[in-house]
Amino acid sequence: MNSTLERIIRRGYSIAGRIFDAVTMSNLKVVAVKSLTIEYSDDEAYRMLASLGSRKGNRIGRAIARCYGETHDPVVLLEISGFRDSLDGSAEGVLAPDGGTTVRCRIGPPALLRELPSPPDDPYLRMISNYQDEGCLIEILIKGEKLAGFAALTEKRMTRIGAAVIGAVGKKDPAGPAAVCRTPAPEAESRSEQSDER
Repeated sequence: MNSTLERIIRRGYSIAGRIFDAVTMSNLKVVAVKSLTIEYSDDEAYRMLASLGSRKGNRIGRAIARCYGETHDPVVLLEISGFRDSLDGSAEGVLAPDGGTTVRCRIGPPALLRELPSPPDDPYLRMISNYQDEGCLIEILIKGEKLAGFAALTEKRMTRIGAAVIGAVGKKDPAGPAAVCRTPAPEAESRSEQSDER
């Protein structure tokens, strides 16, 4: 098996364990979403992840859906049929994109990459690995039997660090910078902390 792929899967388990132990999942925030197919924009991939995530039994999916709602107004999720939630942290269903043909998608942890018939391209694996190296949880999006995108999540207090990391990774990415979700500016955070103290 591709050594980078194996590293992503092992690191995914390690990071997930540390974050689950250290924080509640309600503190998770999406810091980047990236489409890895020309069929969808980053925002369309985010909508697909949020649509399936909103129905998932685990809190990672719900965190993605919550963050999508915080950055999109109005929030219009895709219709889902044949939804199935699995014990391995994955979920799948048939999505109905606006004006498009229905598509079966699956979301879940990096371990799902093992189930693909062929490993994703190395640049995509390196991109995911870079986010993991900075402590991000990864939720991947699989369309058919191909990696179609992913979301990177981090604990809210790490958001500014995560945004800086994502900006640095985006500069290295030949396909362009990742879509960074809106985060409070450092000045806004310091003002809110000062008002809390009063």
